[in-house]
Amino acid sequence: MAASPKLSPPVLHPFLVEDAADCLGFERAGGYSARAARMATRDMLADRARALGYPDREIERVIDAALAAAVLQ
Repeated sequence: MAASPKLSPPVLHPFLVEDAADCLGFERAGGYSARAARMATRDMLADRARALGYPDREIERVIDAALAAAVLQ
């Protein structure tokens, strides 16, 4: 059985990282269900990623990477 190739991290558009940071700030503001806020964040980032031209098969990876990059800022 061949080893699966490692996936390289997606190239992130700066607008997507900026939107992720804004969404995380909204989540931290509170007053909402944490789960509902995270679902809204992921939905908004998925829409933004599609608008920026990311293929559907990459959307989840791109969202995860954008959120990670936003946390590291």
